[in-house]
Amino acid sequence: MIKSGNEYSIFLAQNYNIVMPSFDALLSENEIISVLSYIKYASGAQTHTAGSNANEHMADADPALQALPQPAPPTEEPNATQSTMVKIAIGVFGVLLVAGIIYFLIRFFRALDKKE
Repeated sequence: MIKSGNEYSIFLAQNYNIVMPSFDALLSENEIISVLSYIKYASGAQTHTAGSNANEHMADADPALQALPQPAPPTEEPNATQSTMVKIAIGVFGVLLVAGIIYFLIRFFRALDKKE
């Protein structure tokens, strides 16, 4: 932004001595656009950009964003009822397993007492 001559970016860099790092080395331009497209899709909200030159940087105004296919919706998590039922079943199984072990230990030690 500073290299392109954006006045607001230059103002921020000169007055605050902080420059937002570039993601050029991490993501390509198409990958960044894909991330922005997904965020816009997932939020379901219209994108808003603040600042005096916001209209120049609106994601909606970028034809590259509009040309991208919509990302696939996220996979659905199992509903809460199924998850709860699985937890209950595992809990019941655990209780029965512990009760069975205790039962057989009691029988084992009683059998040892009878032999003595």
